[in-house]
Amino acid sequence: EGWLYMTAGAGVERTIIDSRPASTDTTSYYAIAVTAANVIGLYAAAYRITGNTSMLNNTWYHVAVSRYSGSTKLFLDGTQQGNTYVDTNNYLSSAQRPVIGSRGNTIGTFSLTGYMDDIRFTKGYARYTANFTPPLEKLAGK
Repeated sequence: EGWLYMTAGAGVERTIIDSRPASTDTTSYYAIAVTAANVIGLYAAAYRITGNTSMLNNTWYHVAVSRYSGSTKLFLDGTQQGNTYVDTNNYLSSAQRPVIGSRGNTIGTFSLTGYMDDIRFTKGYARYTANFTPPLEKLAGK
């Protein structure tokens, strides 16, 4: 989870975080990106979840992905986006991954122009399983 603020690139895919090693595009790896349609998406060999809320540049968004009992959910500002992805993948973590702000399998492409803040990974605990109120104190000064 974390905060995202894009300053450019509307209408093109912009990668937030990607765990894929070079030339790999399987469900054992994941990516989180803003799609060319300007919605948040979770990618695992294909877009498994795509959002239903259009995202704008120059706006802060809270983005979270959570998996619990084989169900993966994607949230934007505390609201679940798209469908739940039934997911039993064992996500791998290759050397020098994840890549933040660019594709992992083709580093330097589909890059994010903007800012990220308070990025947090939580292993072994599904922090969000239903809609929630994002931590508002992180908006101060942004």
